[in-house]
Amino acid sequence: NQNATSRNNLSSRNSTTNRTTGQQGGQGGANGSRTSIQEQTIPTEPESRLVGGRTLLVADNVANTIIVNGPPHHIELIRDLITDLDSEAQQVALSAVVGSYGIGDGLNFGIDLAQALKNTGSDFSAAGSASFGGVPSIIDPTTLGDLGAVLSANGASGNGVSLYGLLGDDFGVFVNALETETKFQTLERTVLTTRNNRVALLTSGQRIAIPSSTFTGGNNQGGINTNVEYRDVQLELEIQPLINSDNQVTLEISLVRDSVGTLRQVGDLRVPDINTESLSTSVTVKDGSAVILGGIMTTTSSDASGGIPILSRIPGIGRIFGSNDLESNESELIIMIQPRIMVSQAEIDLFRSDYSGMSKSTREAESFLPPRRTMLPSSDETKSKEVEEISSNPNIPVSEKTVPSGDVTDGKK
Repeated sequence: NQNATSRNNLSSRNSTTNRTTGQQGGQGGANGSRTSIQEQTIPTEPESRLVGGRTLLVADNVANTIIVNGPPHHIELIRDLITDLDSEAQQVALSAVVGSYGIGDGLNFGIDLAQALKNTGSDFSAAGSASFGGVPSIIDPTTLGDLGAVLSANGASGNGVSLYGLLGDDFGVFVNALETETKFQTLERTVLTTRNNRVALLTSGQRIAIPSSTFTGGNNQGGINTNVEYRDVQLELEIQPLINSDNQVTLEISLVRDSVGTLRQVGDLRVPDINTESLSTSVTVKDGSAVILGGIMTTTSSDASGGIPILSRIPGIGRIFGSNDLESNESELIIMIQPRIMVSQAEIDLFRSDYSGMSKSTREAESFLPPRRTMLPSSDETKSKEVEEISSNPNIPVSEKTVPSGDVTDGKK
């Protein structure tokens, strides 16, 4: 018998964890995730199987290896099989934009967004429901209709539309156009890269201090101490892409968003409410297309005060010279995701350099320029540059090699 060890790069044995954290996300990844996509667990204990009665296979998931003990011809067959199956796992680059669209009193988010899509000339299939019915758990592309039908069905009644749909290759053009809208505010814009059927996680937010209890100090000093707990208030987005046939990608999307609400008086403490909204859905899109989701509504209230300086702050009569207004603003959360199937690391690097670090103005300028191409210098240009560098630097040694008579001495640089 002979032994053989083979290292396997198959995606199902490549790691004991299946969660990829976005570069712009914060902490609180795998251990603190509250979104609904369940990660797959891979056993860490070695697994062994006896094949053909004489050949023992031991799979070590931690070391990512397969140990084979058996006759030479069995080992050769297994080696050939592993060579055929051991291919580089496909990866998916996910362009994700999370934003807030101000609705105002008209509640026309869906209509305004659809009109913006129409103005860009984008190829967009849409669906929606009046009065913000929400996003279905599974979006079937066959149920999506023409953009004009959504506008005519819901726009005439003046109702808002909880819009969801599929966008073609004009994703960047539409996002840039949407960012020029004063009603739209980008909360997160990033590129996440994950392997096929693995979860990509983006978290962004803050930790706020919340008083939990108070107590009075001893020794008759009368001091009051307050214990404070820190709570996470963040946006958490999970995406799990699955590459199907015909270059289609099924996206499992789960979103949880926290926000600080109004302050409540609890005994002697003022404690803020923490509002939480969540969304989970599944949608299938073509490679390079994009999905747009809406449906999470948020209402914020704020006090606005104004008046004549100094006079409005005089006790008693200051109200005559000033005013206090309670403003209520409504907005809807928008999620836009574009998956792209990546075959090589070079494609991923190029994709990130083109989209991840660009500012809004840079992206707008890039849209008017032809595609950038990286040109490699020719061999003659490379040799000429090397000769020029050596001739300009006398400290670089030049070695000579003696060759038989009749040949030309070659001075190697």
